[in-house]
Amino acid sequence: MSVDDIVKLFNAITKLLNVLICPGVLLFILIRFGRDLREFFSSLGELSLKEAGFEASLNRKQAEVAAALSAAAVTALPQILGCPDSSMIHCIIQQYQSVSFPVNR
Repeated sequence: MSVDDIVKLFNAITKLLNVLICPGVLLFILIRFGRDLREFFSSLGELSLKEAGFEASLNRKQAEVAAALSAAAVTALPQILGCPDSSMIHCIIQQYQSVSFPVNR
């Protein structure tokens, strides 16, 4: 083996290590701190990332509030319609039957 062959071999080994180290470190971080990262992101209220030409945001609390409001509205619908003791479908049918529609002739 000549010196050029040894240099080429050393160069190939260093390129291979450079390709393998980044994913290896990322995999180690995900395995080692996966539970903590999952807990952190589940309790996160808002996340905003702004880079050149790229912007992303996540608002978990707004989604939770919207879900709570829609659940409250569905729960209160029979009371709004004036039929708190009967089922929601029965209330909607009663309200529909009480509305008169104009007939165009």
